[in-house]
This record gives sequence, C-alpha cells and structure tokens, in this order.
Amino acid sequence: MNFTATVSYDTAATSTATTQAGHGNGGAMQSLENDTTVSHPSHSPLEDADETSVSHIPTASATFLCFESRTYNGRVSHGKDGRRRWCQRLPLSHRPGKAHATITERGPAVKRSLLLLATTGLALAATTATGTANGQTKHLQPNAPRTIVVLDSDTPPVIRAGLLQSTLIMLPAEEKVATVFGGDTVSWVFDGGHVASRYISIKPKLANSTTDIHIVSDHGNEYTLQLREISSDSDAHFDSKVFITPGDKAGKEKLAELPVFVPAAEAKEKEDQLQKEVSAAKAAAAIEQKAATAVQKAAATEAEQYRSSYPGQLHFDYSWDQKKGTTLGIQQIWRDDKFTYLRGHFQETPALYELKDGKGSLINFDFSNGLYTVPKTVEMGYLAIGKQKVEFKRVGGGN
Repeated sequence: MNFTATVSYDTAATSTATTQAGHGNGGAMQSLENDTTVSHPSHSPLEDADETSVSHIPTASATFLCFESRTYNGRVSHGKDGRRRWCQRLPLSHRPGKAHATITERGPAVKRSLLLLATTGLALAATTATGTANGQTKHLQPNAPRTIVVLDSDTPPVIRAGLLQSTLIMLPAEEKVATVFGGDTVSWVFDGGHVASRYISIKPKLANSTTDIHIVSDHGNEYTLQLREISSDSDAHFDSKVFITPGDKAGKEKLAELPVFVPAAEAKEKEDQLQKEVSAAKAAAAIEQKAATAVQKAAATEAEQYRSSYPGQLHFDYSWDQKKGTTLGIQQIWRDDKFTYLRGHFQETPALYELKDGKGSLINFDFSNGLYTVPKTVEMGYLAIGKQKVEFKRVGGGN
C-alpha cells in the first residue's frame, strides 16, 4: 500500500502537557493541554482514515506522537473541536522539539505509525548531528615572537591576526610610534596607548578580513605591513608579538639620529624643563655675582685698612756703611712683619747674601725696578759686585 509523509521540526518550539485519568477506546486515557483525549499506546491502533494529520508533541514528562483524522471508523475519544485524535507516547530521548507531519494513504494505521516513527528518528538524528557540527569552533594558538625586516623595495610582510586576539608590534628600541595610518579602521582596531612608546596593538573585529597599516616613527622611518585574519586558514597559529626593524641603510642611519617628530606634550615638557634650567642658572649666577661683589668689597676694605695701617708696620732699623753704600748705589733698607726690602740705583744688579755665623749664603729674592723683596726678615747680610761689598744689619731690639 502506497502513502507519503512530510515531517518538519522546530527545535526551538516547546509545549507542556498535564496527565489525568480518562476513558476512551476501551482503556485509560491521557489528556493534553488542548483537552484532547488520547488512548493509551497498549490499545488497538488507529483504523483506516481518508486523510490523517500527525503531530509530535513534547511535554514535561513524555512525548506524544498524535494522529488526527476527520474520518475514522474505529473507536476513539473526541476532542472539543470535534476532530478525532489518537496519540502514542514516545521515549524521552525523542524530545528535541515539535514535529508536524501529514500522511495520505489507504490501509491499516499501524503501518502508517511505524513509518512515521522511523521518519521521526531519522530527523532527530540529523538535527543532533547538525547541531554538533555547528558547535565546533577553531581554537587559535599564538606563535612564538618573531622579527620582521622591512625593506622599501619588497612587498610588505604579512602579519597573521586572530579574532579576539591582540597582536603586539614593536618598533626598534630607539624609536617611538609617531602616527599610524590604517586601511580598514572599521573592521580592525589599532591601539598605540596613551603615551608615546614603541608599541602598537592590532586586533581584527571581522573574520577573514584583510587590510594594511603604515607606521611612521619619530625618527622618520615608515613601516608598511599587511594584516590578515586567519579564521578560515588550516593553520590556526597567529602572531602574538612581532619585532620590526628597518632593512634599508637609510632607515638604520635614522635610528642613530635625533628624532624628527616630537609629541606636543613631550615638547612642552622639555620647554618647561629648559625654562626651569634657565631660571635656575640665572638664580645661581645672581648668587655668584652677589658673592663676588661681597668678596670684592671685603678685599677693598682690607686693602684700605692695610694701606692705612701699613706705614705703622714699616721698620727702618738697618745700618750700613753709607759711603760704600752710596758708591754701590744703595738708597734704603727696611722691613715689615713679613718682608725685607732693599732699594737702590744700581749700574749692575748686586748679588744678595745673608750672613749667619759669619758665613754668607745666597737667598731667594724678587728684584724689580731697583727693589729687592726678600720673603722673610733678614737680620744681617750684604750686597756684592765683584770686589765691592756693602754689609748691613738690624739694630735695636724692636720687632
């Protein structure tokens, strides 16, 4: 006997039912929430029907497979709407959702119910397999940090990025990120932080998206990179950290030079620091000038005091042979508390000796414009030129 069945599932659908004692088809009955009474599955199956509508109803305690017919020759309880319905309880494992089926056939109802049960089981298995396949997700793995050499003449290198993952790009230690130009700023996030540094983070927001990025450093180097999200790749490894270094000679030379771009905040900070240093230098210079002025005043005061008191410190207490002295050119001999002075008008500079224990010895002195200055008090001595000799000595007991 030929018949057709159409089954559809709505896995999101839910329904509830209550059970109560009833009668119908010669045995106990169960009532669903629409108040349709059904026969227990141990009773005789549904007989012939011209057209039968089938429903799969999940409840809190069981699942019922129901047949509804307008023409029914056997015994069955009637629902409130006048339609006739027969239901069979299914195991709890067949309760993923709600199924609806329509069967058109001629013949015993038992064959019809068996085919519907088989169709329902296949649909449930297919639904379970589909849900498992859709639930599988790829777990991304970070690569070890790597170094990329950027050459202006080469194709920009590719950075592998992953959804919900951040890739950190690091410039050389001598450089900082001055500005960043991103191709797709909607599907990608570029984060350089809140302070100037050598770091920039990239993060994709859309699977399988691609874009490019241009990083300009404070030394004037420009690094271009290609970015690719790898969700559809067979290789699930993404770049976690990438070190960037220039490969061109000009780029390497720029690293040793001073930065050409300085952040406004940093420039302001340096300007303020310079102003502080200038102010501090001016203050120090003023203090030094004040101290120098004080020293000069003190020196002038001391010199004035010395000049005013110096004549009282001079002692003219030396004697010598005036006749021989005049012949040699001696004019005056005196001392103070530190020095001995001899002044004369000499044709030739005489040698100066100090006498101790009757013996003469040369002593140190300064001579300028006919003035001898000996850095000590000479008690006795003489001047000599050739065979000419004039002795002198201190007289009296004064200091």
